[in-house]
Amino acid sequence: KEVGQGRGVESLKEAKRYIHNITPKEELDGYFEKESLEEMSVSTLDWVKKIVNHNANVFWHAWYCDFRGRLYPRCPGLSPVGGDIGKALIRFKKWKGLGKTAGDERGIYWFMCHLHNLMEGLDGPWGYDRAKKGVSFDARQKWVVRHQEVLREMGRNPLSEDNVKWLSLHESKDGKEDLQRIATLIEFDRLMEEYDKVKDWSLVKSGLAINFDGSCNGYQHIST
Repeated sequence: KEVGQGRGVESLKEAKRYIHNITPKEELDGYFEKESLEEMSVSTLDWVKKIVNHNANVFWHAWYCDFRGRLYPRCPGLSPVGGDIGKALIRFKKWKGLGKTAGDERGIYWFMCHLHNLMEGLDGPWGYDRAKKGVSFDARQKWVVRHQEVLREMGRNPLSEDNVKWLSLHESKDGKEDLQRIATLIEFDRLMEEYDKVKDWSLVKSGLAINFDGSCNGYQHIST
């Protein structure tokens, strides 16, 4: 029987592409040592394994709208409202260019603002020039441009001894953004590498989600 003609798991095993297990790297043991984090990671990584093996790395969320006008996924696991590991892993299926036309760089602008938000207050090779909370969007974008080389190095080698400490991956913390930070750094390095080849942000695409605070929601005020 030819490879690929079978069904489900057996076909994937014959193709030697079936994922049997996913475990965090040893350098991240400190991050996952809390029981709650360990349970969450096992459950999430099990979902990832099933999605890759059976759904060609694609899945959908069913959403509902609450009385305030906010949208929530029916299943919080591996979702935009889930934990750090889930938010770090998921991408949009349809990737978008970071500039509609040549010279329009607003996509990469907001990506850099998002990266700055994730790096706020951290020590690093930038010394006293830390990413500060509450600064303007332009200041956030300029900080990333100013330190893009060290940020790209972090994305290429996030588990080096120094980077593990700077990115606070050596300790376990609930409700944080450490893995999202790594995912964004890795994506930033990839995006800059792609841009160096084509020099046009409209040709560079990304599926990473950019977070914005929606606390000033009109429907929320009306419902109150």
